[in-house]
Amino acid sequence: MKARVDRPHWSFSALNQYLRCPLAYYFERVLKLPKRTISDALVLGSAVHSALALYHRRLQSGEVVTAESIQQAYLDAWDGQVGEGRVVASSDKTLGDSRDLGKALVEVYLKEPPPKPSSRWKLR
Repeated sequence: MKARVDRPHWSFSALNQYLRCPLAYYFERVLKLPKRTISDALVLGSAVHSALALYHRRLQSGEVVTAESIQQAYLDAWDGQVGEGRVVASSDKTLGDSRDLGKALVEVYLKEPPPKPSSRWKLR
């Protein structure tokens, strides 16, 4: 029998942030202060994830899935976050470039055949 160890969980990103800047770690993870800005890369990843999660939920439930509806889910997630006005473009890209990159990523993903249902899929 394995002994239970009661200790906080430390993720790589939390440790890395603390090593880079303990004050930033304190502000974000201890005080939980909201960030003034969010990078476009974070928004892109979050919006793509949101759209693909919807895609897979619809596949699991047997709903009809169209590429247009998943692309629209991506755009809605993107626009919802960018609409808050805190998103900043990183490097030499514009927000439009990042938005288009996300659309292209979703498009490429949807061109692949959908996964086959397995016994591990549970309908909710």
